[in-house]
This record gives sequence, structure tokens and C-alpha cells, in this order.
Amino acid sequence: MLQLSRVLATAVTALAVSATSLTLPSVAGAQALPSATEIFDRHVKAIGGKEAIMAVSSVQQKGVLEIAAMGLSADVTMAIARPNKSSMIMTIPGLGEIRNGFDGQVAWDNNPMAGPSIAEGEMLEARKAAADFNQSFGIYNPADFDSISVVEKGMFGGEEAYKVAMKRKVGPLVHAFYSVATGLYI
Repeated sequence: MLQLSRVLATAVTALAVSATSLTLPSVAGAQALPSATEIFDRHVKAIGGKEAIMAVSSVQQKGVLEIAAMGLSADVTMAIARPNKSSMIMTIPGLGEIRNGFDGQVAWDNNPMAGPSIAEGEMLEARKAAADFNQSFGIYNPADFDSISVVEKGMFGGEEAYKVAMKRKVGPLVHAFYSVATGLYI
């Protein structure tokens, strides 16, 4: 199953960047880290290859986002469809529903704190870049980024993982985590 915080990065960029940046200290190892290309290729092979990925046209997920330090628990429903459509509904008790989406051309938000809005300019371009369907599967096109580097091998989600940092041409820094044991996107 896709990691909830990764998909939220598509829909709620600022919140997800904060959440995915929180990791435990790395475990320094004497061996060299694999390249990002090696990590990406291993992941694609582990999920059945490019043909299997291309056969999927849409995904819907339901889950709970918990931020214990803030006492926050929110029900989340997300959907994404090829090539670049996405939507998210997050229900926060005592606050209400936060909704956002991207239909391939227009990105919108509606939340009880700020009301409805349409993304424009750089924010629209960032949302467009983040809505790439394949990224939901942990598959990144290096051409979409200014830089990609394997930062460390440490713990994430309760398992040993490679942390890959990717600076988008437009938008925030993205961190993705891949299992050392299985090669799968966490």
C-alpha cells in the first residue's frame, strides 16, 4: 500500500513536507550508498515491472493521518488517476473538511480556515508537477527534478530504508523512502 504521507505530499504540500522530513538519525555504514537510479530500478522490478504499473489507471486510498505531538487525528480519502488528476478530503474533528484537487489543468483548495481558492503561477506549476500518477507509486522521472541524491540509509516506518532527496524544478524538496530489504517504496 502506498504510504499515506507520500500521497499527501501531492495534495497538501506544506504539511507533507514537514511530516516526511521527520526521520530518525541515520545509521552510518561503511558501504557506499546505491545510486538513485539503482534504487528506482529495484523498486520498479519489485512491484512487477513497468507493464504492471502502466496497467493501473486509478487508485483510491482511505486512511488516518495522526500527528501525536499536536493531538491531531484526521480521516483522509485520496484519489489519483492517470495521467495527473488528484483529489483529497481530510476531515479534522472540530475544524471540518479540507478538500483539494487537480483536474489536469486547475488546482483548487477549500478549507474552513481560508475558504476556497484556485492555485495560480508557481503554486499551480508545483501542484501540476506533484500530481504525476507514477509518483504515487514511488516512480520518479529524473527529468522533472533539478537534483536527485541518495541522502542516507536509516530507519523510516519501522524499517531500514534509503532516503532519496529530490529537488523539483518547481515546488518543494521531496523525500522518498525505499526499503533496503525489499526495494519497495515505503
